[in-house]
Order: sequence, then C-alpha cells, then structure tokens
Amino acid sequence: MQAGILAFVYLIMAAIYFFPVLYMYNFSKKMKKAVRSGSAQDYENGFDYLKRHFKYAGIVAIVILSLYVLMFFVGLLGAAMY
Repeated sequence: MQAGILAFVYLIMAAIYFFPVLYMYNFSKKMKKAVRSGSAQDYENGFDYLKRHFKYAGIVAIVILSLYVLMFFVGLLGAAMY
C-alpha cells in the first residue's frame, strides 16, 4: 500500500517537472537553429520558450511558498489547540 502511494507521489512530481524540461529542450533546439541561420525570428522563438520556462518555474515557486505559509499557520493552529 505504501509503495503505491509513493509511486503516485513520484508520478505527480514527474508530471510537474516535465514541462520546464520540455521548455528548456525546445529553447535549446530553437537557439541552435537561430545561431546557425542568424534569423531574428528564430531567436525570438527560442527566447519565447525560455520565457515560458521561467514563468512556469515562478508559478510553481509561488504555489510552493504559499503551501509553506499555509502549513505554518495550520501548525500554529494545531499547537494552539493542544
């Protein structure tokens, strides 16, 4: 039973981590193409993926920090009730 829960947690973590890795991969492909061609449009497409990566990472960081704050207050409430 515990192995199933652990596997589920790992699958959730993998799903969360997949998108920033995909964005970085696409960024590297587009920038490699841009360096070879010298096209400004290719550079713009590459940096668009970098922007998506950092936007996603920022949102995930805000969500995690919000969960930390929520857990802190739940812990305070639990300690106060004890």
